[in-house]
Amino acid sequence: LVMGKPHKTAGQRIALKYNLPPRKIAMAGDRLYTDIAFGRNCGFVSVLVLSGEPSAVDVARSKVKPDYVLNAVREIPALLE
Repeated sequence: LVMGKPHKTAGQRIALKYNLPPRKIAMAGDRLYTDIAFGRNCGFVSVLVLSGEPSAVDVARSKVKPDYVLNAVREIPALLE
């Protein structure tokens, strides 16, 4: 059993535990190849925050594409409105 990002096992268990469809869950993180890849692999909404290692240029070059790209974590609540 593999439990760790970007593998989807943990995400599947979260969805089952809370009885939620994957698109009702969001994965926010600051790394494309772990956090965002995990969200995408699980079918979650993926939110990249540019406070970590990737830049906007890195996002443009990456095969892993988030649903949303934000400059800071404080911008996340605006997505919920």
